[in-house]
Amino acid sequence: FVISQFLLKEMKYKRNQEEIETYYEYTLKIEAINNEMRKFRHDYVNILTTLSEFIREDDMPGLRDYFNKNIVPMKDNLQMNAIKLNGIENLKVREIKGLITAKILRAQEMNIPISIEIP
Repeated sequence: FVISQFLLKEMKYKRNQEEIETYYEYTLKIEAINNEMRKFRHDYVNILTTLSEFIREDDMPGLRDYFNKNIVPMKDNLQMNAIKLNGIENLKVREIKGLITAKILRAQEMNIPISIEIP
């Protein structure tokens, strides 16, 4: 009986440690995404400013060139790196939601295309 209690407590402790580690990894990933979003917003404002200048100066050839060299490749890159988490909010078990989200973010970090759909 004492051994069972000890093993049960040890299993709970290990599970809690794994959950803490998963949440820690998840938090780091969220911080990284937040930083990427901040950078994206900054770049977006710069792009809009540049586009505005081309339009203000009525420089359509320059605008077309800028668009084709800078905007089109960015669009393709954004689509390729998009995280597809359809229905993740439907998961009610926090541990599973955190684990799946962390794994998806890790796959994206490794440039592994992934899509998940949860009804």
